[in-house]
Formats: sequence, structure tokens, C-alpha cells
Amino acid sequence: MNHYKHCEHTLKELGETFDYVHRWLDEFSHTVDEDGRVSFHMYHRKYRHHLAGAEEVRQKWGDKAYEAAILHIRDDLVSGGGLRPNESIPLDEKDYVKKGFF
Repeated sequence: MNHYKHCEHTLKELGETFDYVHRWLDEFSHTVDEDGRVSFHMYHRKYRHHLAGAEEVRQKWGDKAYEAAILHIRDDLVSGGGLRPNESIPLDEKDYVKKGFF
């Protein structure tokens, strides 16, 4: 899911866009080469798309931001086909890799 869709979803569900939460979760989602070309990839998700990443959001911005992080993570992992809608999200980076998302 792209940044704008994440913001729309949290606005609908939580009454705020939580732009800063989505940006933080996806901070490592792109690289820029020496010619200034931007490449996007899914490998960034192992760093923050898990419960430990959501807990870090809670420590930074509080409980409602944590809810936004959980929505973001679930949306990405379910839409990517790796997580069933009722399945729990990975605990941390190690669990993320163990479950085969990376």
C-alpha cells in the first residue's frame, strides 16, 4: 500500500492521517543511486513492520499512533499475500524473517 492509501486508511479508522507514523515505518523503503534515481523495494519491511516496530511507535508517539502502526503493518503484510487477515503479525525482525517475509 502506498503512503497516501495508508494515510487515508488511518484517517477513516482513527480520525487522523498519522503521516509521521507511516513515514517512519517506511523510512528504509527506497534508495537513491548516484544519478538521483529512486528505487523502491519491500525489503525495508523487516526493519519495522512487526510488533517490536509498533511498540517503538508507541514509545515515540503514544497508543493511538501504535494503532496506526498496527493498521499499516497489517495492511502491507496482508496485501502482499504473506499474512492471512486473522493471523498475528511477526513479533520482531527475527520472527519476520523466520515466517518467510524476507
